Amino acid sequence: MPIETNDRLKRLISIRDELAALQKTAQAEKREMSADEKQRANALFEEFKLHEQVLDIDAAVDSFSQPGTGRQTSPTIPGGKVAKHAGHIIGKDSHGNAIRGYRKGEPLVTEQSDTSLGEIVRALVLNDPSSIPKDVMNAVTAGSDSGGGYLLEPTLSGRFIDLAREASVVMRAGATVVPIDGDTHIARLSGDPTGYWRRETESITASAPTFERVTLRPKVLACIVPLSIEFLEDTANGAQLIEMAIRNALGLKLDQAALLGSGAGAEPVGIVNHASVNSIASVGTPTTYANVSAAVGDILQANFDGDVSGLSWVANPAQWETYDNLVTGITSDNTPLQPTPWVSQLQRYSTGSLALNSGNSPVDYDMVVGDFSQCWVGMRTTGLKLEVLNSGTVTDGNSDSWNANTQLMRHVRAYIRADVALARPTWFTVLSGVTA
Repeated sequence: MPIETNDRLKRLISIRDELAALQKTAQAEKREMSADEKQRANALFEEFKLHEQVLDIDAAVDSFSQPGTGRQTSPTIPGGKVAKHAGHIIGKDSHGNAIRGYRKGEPLVTEQSDTSLGEIVRALVLNDPSSIPKDVMNAVTAGSDSGGGYLLEPTLSGRFIDLAREASVVMRAGATVVPIDGDTHIARLSGDPTGYWRRETESITASAPTFERVTLRPKVLACIVPLSIEFLEDTANGAQLIEMAIRNALGLKLDQAALLGSGAGAEPVGIVNHASVNSIASVGTPTTYANVSAAVGDILQANFDGDVSGLSWVANPAQWETYDNLVTGITSDNTPLQPTPWVSQLQRYSTGSLALNSGNSPVDYDMVVGDFSQCWVGMRTTGLKLEVLNSGTVTDGNSDSWNANTQLMRHVRAYIRADVALARPTWFTVLSGVTA
């Protein structure tokens, strides 16, 4: 079982105290460390470095010299902070730098601003800098450009992206967010090697793993929110509603891209349309859990190395209703049908995004079963861009037009840069043609 961050920190403190005690004993007795003390100190130092690599506390041993070589001081954790980086390392870039991934429950930023995105938008639109802290306003306007745009600094961008993650079913199911600065290439394992038993002196059969390159290329995901001056000035919870609107707009589209993205134009390729995922077609109207159980079986046969409880089942609410209404099938027996042992362990998530072919009757749906930690969402975490447009006309999805000049409005345009890729496509199964 992986060692949690808090446990590592406790162990680092314990190592520090034990090293300090060894040093204090030798100094009190005015002698060098004994051979056994040096051996113990060296072992502790190596263990400290191992934990340090995981926590990425670069300065933790700057002032610490190897035991027995001269002046020694106890290693410390800089600033008393848990770590300079959270998340976990998923690979290296072309320069050898670590690429980190952030899964469910792992925030992109550990220090979060108390000022919401909505409050920032309101202050910018109404030209009311006094309504938010001065340091926040300075940080926002420092990134302004001649086009009226504002580039949020990393803490504010990371906070908003964390909020957008909460609005995404794919993120809640465990997708991994990968912060990127531009095109990022990561290797993925597309084929496992094979082991062979051999007799004495027999040659070993070679079996090389196969690798592919995953490219995360940040694409633009944008929204425009028309706002009236009256709404901003007179509504007490206007700032909250603005943030919710932007968050839901971007979070929903990101969700849909990760699940259903076609790869056409600027849209990423989602799980359903990925060529290498497992597929169970023409499911029809479910009467048992057999197809879902088969989906799990496909993933296990692809050398999935986790527990079935780590897999998620994502479906449309209409499908949950269908499965919830399944009965044993025995004549006149309306006892609910129990899921199979594998299916009972799956984490279940519901989204209206998984509705396809809505023109058909009955409606066809897709369902996805998989290890969503292998769905990588690359995001430029320093790139949430806000623009306040004081003129022009925008048209919404209902074909209603809003003119900033004649209707005393402001158009708030926001965008993030993101992409989607699958690290292990065969750890997903798409069930298609499911009818309600």
